[in-house]
Amino acid sequence: MSLDHEQLATAAFIEHHILVNANQEGLLDNVSLRTLESFGVSDQLIAPFLQVRVLTLAYCLLVYPSEIWKRRGRLDEVIQYALGDESFPLTARAWFDAKSLRHIRNAVAHARVEFGDGYVEFEDVNNQGRQRFKKRLTFDDSILLLLVIGRAFHENLSPPEPLH
Repeated sequence: MSLDHEQLATAAFIEHHILVNANQEGLLDNVSLRTLESFGVSDQLIAPFLQVRVLTLAYCLLVYPSEIWKRRGRLDEVIQYALGDESFPLTARAWFDAKSLRHIRNAVAHARVEFGDGYVEFEDVNNQGRQRFKKRLTFDDSILLLLVIGRAFHENLSPPEPLH
C-alpha cells in the first residue's frame, strides 16, 4: 500500500508506537536475535536502537513535515499547537520556537546529531562552520518532543471545517 506524502508523519508516529508496544511485550527479542544472527552481528545489539528511533522520527516527524508546513506558511500554528500539548517535554518549553525547530531540522538534515550515554545533542552551524544552535536532550525527551511535534503536524494537516 502506498502512502500519500502527507501521511508519512502519521505512519511514523503509529509505527513508533507499534515498535514500543511490541518491545514492551517482548515480541521483538526473538525477531531481533534471529535477524542479527543472519547478518552475523553480535546478539548484544537488540532492537529497537534508540539512535535509529530518534533519527527516523526526526526525519519523518520533523524534517519532512516541516518543509510541507513551511511551504504553506503555517509552521507557527503547528508550533503553538505542539506547545499547547500537555505532554510536551517541560525541559523544552522555555526554548522551543520556530527558530529552534529549524535548527533541529538542520542538525538532522546535515548529520550534526551526536549520541551519548542517555542523551542526544543537536547542533546547527552556519556556512562558515560557526555554531548557531546546540541543544542536548535525554533520549526520552527527544523522542517525546518529536512525537508531540509529529502529532501537531498530523492534527493540523486538515484544519476542521468552520462552524456555520
